[in-house]
Amino acid sequence: MRPAAAGPQKTYNQSCAGCHGKNLEGLNGPKLEDVGSRLSKEEILTKIKNGGGGMPGGLVSGEKAENLASWLSEK
Repeated sequence: MRPAAAGPQKTYNQSCAGCHGKNLEGLNGPKLEDVGSRLSKEEILTKIKNGGGGMPGGLVSGEKAENLASWLSEK
């Protein structure tokens, strides 16, 4: 794992994997394996901050949310 990806991966594992799966495969929440092909970084960040469609908002905030959105947008 690249060192730069360790932070967002850890945040994902702590805050997102319970619903989206350890490998982004989707569980209760939708799969995120290809989320970057469907949503822009800004759209992902908005979803992280505000939630919607069954997802609660504010589970991750600040710089962690920015880094997570950037990491997910590369998927």
